[in-house]
Amino acid sequence: MTMHKPVVFFDWDGTLADSMELCVREIQTALREMGHSPIPEAVIRRCNGPTYAQSVGILGLTPEEGPLFLRLRVEAELRLVPTVQKLFPGVPEMLRDLRQDYDLAIVSNGLPEYLALSLRLTGLADCFVRAQAQIPGKTKPEALRGLLAELQPPRAVMIGDVEAGVQNQLPVIAACYGYGSAPEWKDAAALAGSAAEVPALVRRLTNGG
Repeated sequence: MTMHKPVVFFDWDGTLADSMELCVREIQTALREMGHSPIPEAVIRRCNGPTYAQSVGILGLTPEEGPLFLRLRVEAELRLVPTVQKLFPGVPEMLRDLRQDYDLAIVSNGLPEYLALSLRLTGLADCFVRAQAQIPGKTKPEALRGLLAELQPPRAVMIGDVEAGVQNQLPVIAACYGYGSAPEWKDAAALAGSAAEVPALVRRLTNGG
């Protein structure tokens, strides 16, 4: 498949979805249902972005606790998405603007059922030519590499995940309105302080589309 328009790739959590509250609540729910002692929220917040499997180590859980925790986390997440999931301000308007000149795609560490449910409930499902959820055994840079090989866009830019974009030789716009920090953004080609700033930055980095 060869795309005729440039493609804008987005991370989901922390770039389009303001999902920190969801992440914290689903993990707290899973730990409570396990009978596990509470874990500081500052530690839990570090789990928003990495893969679900990586969250086991971040939280300091044992390998034996991992399978039960992951099952309970996913169950809690899917229960909470309808009432807790939300977008950052200006995201629908930003996507509507970009769709005039670009094809849009998502590459995420979220599970397929989580990403599909979130897109449907936020009304964004029709905005993207591809919504790539986590691929077992692959990192997000690897998933992005596969999408680039499949779509073969004439030009592309990554929004949100600096590491994934840089590893695939794409210009990256850091979503500074999300959860990252200055050290994580140092290799980005541009910094967006809000979703509303993204379209102009995309057009600059892709020579207007």
